[in-house]
Order: sequence, then structure tokens, then C-alpha cells
Amino acid sequence: MNPKLFFAFKQRRTLNGALVHDNPFAPWTVEDLYPGFDDWDMNLAGYREIPWEEEIEEWLLSLDGSYWPLQFLIEQCCHDGELLDLALRETRMSQFPIEAAMACEEAISRVPLDYSDELFFMIYWSVRIERARRRGHPGKPDGQADG
Repeated sequence: MNPKLFFAFKQRRTLNGALVHDNPFAPWTVEDLYPGFDDWDMNLAGYREIPWEEEIEEWLLSLDGSYWPLQFLIEQCCHDGELLDLALRETRMSQFPIEAAMACEEAISRVPLDYSDELFFMIYWSVRIERARRRGHPGKPDGQADG
């Protein structure tokens, strides 16, 4: 599904134009939900530190191929790059559609165990780095802070 059409698809309206339900992903934008990572974001978040293995690549590709914004949801399930325990994840996911939370938990359960900490760390920080870059708040790539 085209991410740009995501909100239009989810926001049903009555005959008089009123929303049937609010956007379950508010106040985030489509760009927040489907971040556009570049090599800089991924490498800064630790992608080069993880060895190349087919299992890791397949898991990362499965995140991109999902109907739900799994990278964003995994970022929401972490704090400073560490995966929260199940009770805290349930609390954070309670505002989202149950299908999205279930897809996120399935992705979390399928992470390659030998590299789970590194992968959650990388996803958390790459999402946050991309968001900061897009919103105009990152440091410059050469290490110089904006000033």
C-alpha cells in the first residue's frame, strides 16, 4: 500500500463528512510513520557494526515489506535504543490499532536473537535520526553542530 494513502484509507467519514474515528496514528505524519532512511542515518545508528548475515537482512526487509509501519512501531517500543518489557510495550501500543500492535510484536519475536539488542538499538536511533534530520534539528554530517 502507498504510505501517502494510508491516512485517507483509515479515515472513514459519515455522509455529512464527520470522521467516523480519529486517526489512530495522530499526531504523527506519514513521514514519521514511514521514515526515509539514507545510508548516513543507518550507519550513524550502528548498521556497519552489525555483521552481514542473510537472516538479519531478511528480517530488516520484512519490516519494509509490512503493511504496518513496523520501524516506527518498534521505535515506540524502545527507550534509548533498548526494547521495553512487554507490559510497557502494551501500554505504548494501546493507542494504535490492535492489528498494528500484533504485527509489531510478531516482528519483535522474529528478530535474530544473536543480534536483537543491536538491531533494536539501530532501528530506534535510525528512526530518531531521520526524524531529527527531516525536521531540521540534527547535527551536521561532519560532526559540527548547527548553530
